[in-house]
Amino acid sequence: MPVGLHRLMMQIQVPRISILHVVDPAEHSRVSDEKSPTWNKGLIHYGTSNIDVVNAYIAQFEKDMEIFFNARAEEIVPGGMMVFISPFSSYIHLVEFFGSSLMDLVNEGKLDESLVDSFNLPMYFPSPQDMTKVVEKNGCFSIEKMELAYPKSKLVDEIDAKTFIINLRAVLEGLLINHFGSKIAEEVCARTLLKSEEISTWMKANGGKSCQLFVALKRK
Repeated sequence: MPVGLHRLMMQIQVPRISILHVVDPAEHSRVSDEKSPTWNKGLIHYGTSNIDVVNAYIAQFEKDMEIFFNARAEEIVPGGMMVFISPFSSYIHLVEFFGSSLMDLVNEGKLDESLVDSFNLPMYFPSPQDMTKVVEKNGCFSIEKMELAYPKSKLVDEIDAKTFIINLRAVLEGLLINHFGSKIAEEVCARTLLKSEEISTWMKANGGKSCQLFVALKRK
């Protein structure tokens, strides 16, 4: 899962310490600027945003993956393998349910809309085409295998949706707390969990599969 990490810390630590799929939140600040064409008003992610916002996320993903691949290239000998898994783009819509819970609080007068407008999740869920492009542009690795993997059978009931939301909460809650505070973060997560039936309906209507992008690369 993409992890928010400051670019300076990424440059210092990632090359020699840990293998992360990194996204720098600093570069996403322009999507929170109401004077920018990439202002992401009322949304916390790029799933239903305008093309300028989507392109801003893609551009940042490409920059971050360049740093990531260069860091890994320092560690892996020629012929060595690197394998990682990334959530696929189907996760975008699940993240949006957290955004709708935030807007519910805004509409109820419990949260200032400007706080939502200034919050954007620093996460990009790449497609195989996105990943192929950044690997080939970097040039340090060759693609040995890349495919969409389905680690679980079709999701058919509300329990599956609850499991997804609980797993996403583990990833998103820290970011929500840092921006909105623990009380709002707790209420947003609780409200999103209550939408399990709606989420389950959406999942079944859209194939109902947990999908991940599996990537195996070889150091050139």
